[in-house]
Amino acid sequence: MRPLSGCGEGGIFLKINAHMQEKPGAFDFDDCCIERVVEVPKVDFFAMSRCPMGRHSVIRQNRDVMGHDEKGIHCLLVLGEGGRDGILVDSEGYDYCRLAAYIPEARTIVEATPELSITRNVPAEEPEQSGSPAMSL
Repeated sequence: MRPLSGCGEGGIFLKINAHMQEKPGAFDFDDCCIERVVEVPKVDFFAMSRCPMGRHSVIRQNRDVMGHDEKGIHCLLVLGEGGRDGILVDSEGYDYCRLAAYIPEARTIVEATPELSITRNVPAEEPEQSGSPAMSL
């Protein structure tokens, strides 16, 4: 085994973020249909990525496109303003991420799919309500 070195040192030039699984038996995937793509401010995307169980107005405003049927899981894809990655969400009717997946290079996928367009998030007029499973955002 060769000695490890830091990214960019000793010929290693690529660093990625990944959810590594210990001793995986298999990788299970769900059929997910992207029903809507919404771009939110960077700060909101960061908040969702750090606290997906918090209440997010973009999820509340788009609950109508999420759900399950025989075709799969119908999802909202949230992109951060100016960012490349996204968060795929099915809220199951709630204001937070009940089911979610972090999608690296999601913007590239959207840009390569002519059927998808990006909608800018319009901030909610009403204040967030309490009673979330974690914290309100």
